[in-house]
Amino acid sequence: RTVRGRAILREGQEVSIELRATVRELDDGTVAFGLCREISKDLEKERARATQERLATVGSLAAGVAHEINNPLAYVIANVQYALDSITQWQMAQTEAAQEPDGGRRRAQIKEALYEANEGARRVQRIVADLKTLARQGEDRLEPIDVEKTLHWAIGVTMAEIRHRAKLVKNFDNIPPVRGDEARLGQVFVNILLNAAQAIEPGRANDNEIVVNTFERDGRVVVEVLDSGMGIPEENLTKIFDPFFTTKPRGIGTGLGLSICHEIIASMRGTLTAENRKDRGAQFVVEIPALSAFQSATAAQRRPKSSRPPVRSANILIIDDETLAAKALGRVLRDHKVEIADHAPSGLALALSKPYDVIFCDLMMPELSGMAVHAAVLREKPEVAERMVFITGGTFTEEARTFASDQGERCLFKPFDSALVKSAVERLLAAHDP
Repeated sequence: RTVRGRAILREGQEVSIELRATVRELDDGTVAFGLCREISKDLEKERARATQERLATVGSLAAGVAHEINNPLAYVIANVQYALDSITQWQMAQTEAAQEPDGGRRRAQIKEALYEANEGARRVQRIVADLKTLARQGEDRLEPIDVEKTLHWAIGVTMAEIRHRAKLVKNFDNIPPVRGDEARLGQVFVNILLNAAQAIEPGRANDNEIVVNTFERDGRVVVEVLDSGMGIPEENLTKIFDPFFTTKPRGIGTGLGLSICHEIIASMRGTLTAENRKDRGAQFVVEIPALSAFQSATAAQRRPKSSRPPVRSANILIIDDETLAAKALGRVLRDHKVEIADHAPSGLALALSKPYDVIFCDLMMPELSGMAVHAAVLREKPEVAERMVFITGGTFTEEARTFASDQGERCLFKPFDSALVKSAVERLLAAHDP
């Protein structure tokens, strides 16, 4: 058996280690053999290799993702422009507009256009979030994973590649969660789905299919991906999980994808296997131990929350050098008294001089970062620092990533989710109101 962990050397340095134990029966009794070795450098190489493959996958999806982003952007821009033009026309002829017999119909059209623009913007938001998840670097995070949710994410990322080659069939059972790193498991599913799609020639989507099945068997979650493609040559079946083995042309495949996927699933104490189907195509099977203990907690989280009393009007300060983003956030908080500072130093001065119930502060600003604002407020008025919520469009430094992670629910990412913004205000008011 092999176990990985952490150890502290005599000099105080913390390192990664691997323990291997073997038990053997000898003539004079049972003997246990153990081997311990440091694997810090090996892990660094594994992470670098995983990141390289992750980014290579992002690159292979770039064209499809650009297409997916351009679709919603097209109607976001068109619908918003339509709404702006209509409002401008109404302002130029306010009296006539009020008397137009079809004024109600035009207002309904504008509302519909803005609703569609909002939906398009949310699609872009999800696509960008998918890419950020796929390219995430750093330590693996061991946490309960909703496998079905991760599969939906992977399908969304790869759909631009799939839809021109095959129909997608989903047979999802009610499966329990597993434990592992969600981003890395998502990477496995993306890689398998891409391989399935690329095994099918484009142009005959109605004649081909990719089937994704999920079910539980003997305490293990099973995910099957079956395709109707060309299959795997028999001589390659034993090699496809070997590092750097690829059948793709030079410069297209790294040969690391399935090898890394195999390692990821093995690290979750699972298995990844591949075989050819009897009729045509290939089948990949992922099996991972189920995390049944998490089911009760998940069910508790899904229970509807009891109704809350109405939230009082609060004094809110928004510090953000992106004026349009600050104004958009202000509109979300229109039921409160909002003040905007689009200059970090002046925002800091306001935070220290006026009584605010909640302070929203952008994390990445050129003159003074949100971290610096927080440090200054914490030094001068620590009770005010407890009322800060941080907003960011992305964390580009290790310091910022660590800071954002430490804030937990007090760090929100752009584009804003209105429900999360309002929930943050509610939490702070509930925590600090007498």
